[in-house]
Amino acid sequence: MATWRVTIEYDGRRFSGWQRQAGARTVQECVEDALSRFFGTQRIVVHASGRTDAGVHALGQVISFRTDIPRDPAKCVLALNTFLPEDAAARDAAIVDDRFHARSSATGKLYRTCCGTGRSARRSGSAGLVPPPARGLGGRGRDASAPGRHPRVQGLPPPRRVR
Repeated sequence: MATWRVTIEYDGRRFSGWQRQAGARTVQECVEDALSRFFGTQRIVVHASGRTDAGVHALGQVISFRTDIPRDPAKCVLALNTFLPEDAAARDAAIVDDRFHARSSATGKLYRTCCGTGRSARRSGSAGLVPPPARGLGGRGRDASAPGRHPRVQGLPPPRRVR
């Protein structure tokens, strides 16, 4: 039985998160259905390096699964990109060491929060909008004194790696 590692990406706006849920469109369900079509089996069960909530995008989520059906990894990517919906895609696939597991083998995760103060077609659906700071208040905004109520418009922290 071979262990596979696949890197996927998706636009989470129309997904109810990663994990399979009854009556909801999820990334896991779409990926498992596409893999089952490629391998010609009833169901391939995948494990992800982490789960995402509804509306969250992924640029490089690693998944793993095991199967005893031989296939070419390059053809796996092509097949997944044929069978997956338009808002999901496979970036690469490989047969890896049997000890690999997407969740337990992950060495870190990178999260990025995007927000802006004005409309941008480039960020459509992938960034939140926050109001610009009020003028004449030192850039602090009207609610700067209220804990938890003022947005961090300037100086967003850089993406952080979580172990």
